[in-house]
Amino acid sequence: MTAVEMLTQTLQQAHQMLNQALADFSDADLLVRPVPGANHAAWQLTHIIAAEVHMMSATKSQMPSLPPDFASKANKEGAALNSPADFLNKAQFLALIAHGF
Repeated sequence: MTAVEMLTQTLQQAHQMLNQALADFSDADLLVRPVPGANHAAWQLTHIIAAEVHMMSATKSQMPSLPPDFASKANKEGAALNSPADFLNKAQFLALIAHGF
């Protein structure tokens, strides 16, 4: 197995694990803060996806475009947002993940 094949397999497994972790979530569950002051899953997913796209773009890799204003919610100010209108819903997150961000 080459290094590229190993990295590809690792990323595929990570996406599969993420899909399994989200399987039982509803759209409303994505916005639940487990304790006061904690980040909800919708912000965590936004942050992880935006960070991965940013890091990969720095290597000149071709990355799919993110929805408008997506990355702007991946910061500290975005972490305070609670409205469903501010984040993708579960189906939208899963579609974005399926396309490799």
